[in-house]
Amino acid sequence: MIKKKNRGFILMEMLIVMAIIAVLVAVAIPVLNNNLEKARQAVDMANARSIQAILATLVNTGEVVFPEKTNDTYAEGIGIWVLVVRDLSKIPQGYNKNAFTGNVYSGSEEGVLVNGESTVFNRQNSQIQKALAAMGSISSRSHSKGRKEGWDWYVVEYDYDPKTGEVRDYIYSGFSGDRSGIQTATRGSTNIAVAMSRKKK
Repeated sequence: MIKKKNRGFILMEMLIVMAIIAVLVAVAIPVLNNNLEKARQAVDMANARSIQAILATLVNTGEVVFPEKTNDTYAEGIGIWVLVVRDLSKIPQGYNKNAFTGNVYSGSEEGVLVNGESTVFNRQNSQIQKALAAMGSISSRSHSKGRKEGWDWYVVEYDYDPKTGEVRDYIYSGFSGDRSGIQTATRGSTNIAVAMSRKKK
């Protein structure tokens, strides 16, 4: 009986297998990247909601007291906020990276009292930082893709409108070098706001 020799793969078969693997990898990588970015954004949105709950507790328990009157500088509203960045090279306009604690900046306008302590604009608010300590280390996870998707930073803000007496809360996002502020939030069209409203549906 003659044994048939097992022949190995010929060059053409190897090339076909390699081409199939290359196609599968080319299809899989964008899908994996897209799913990874969605997961990063979900973490940011969950952290933003946790920060929102912490700030709401401070406001609702009277630990934050907004001044009754304000000058024209704060005509948009008087607020407290938490800014979270992906990395310190991606901060918005007007911030000093040395003022951050990790990837977080907690701010408040002048005249706002937090736990009885008067605060100064453009300095970290230690009382808000203490309230956030239970969350541990926080940073923005999303990776911006141009301006259509993702973000480099997001802000959770509570402010008081002295004209109406209303306390409002916002979550909004932006990109490296953008200006952050209530002006951005009122448009309600930042990427994180859109993503969060989509998630509610």
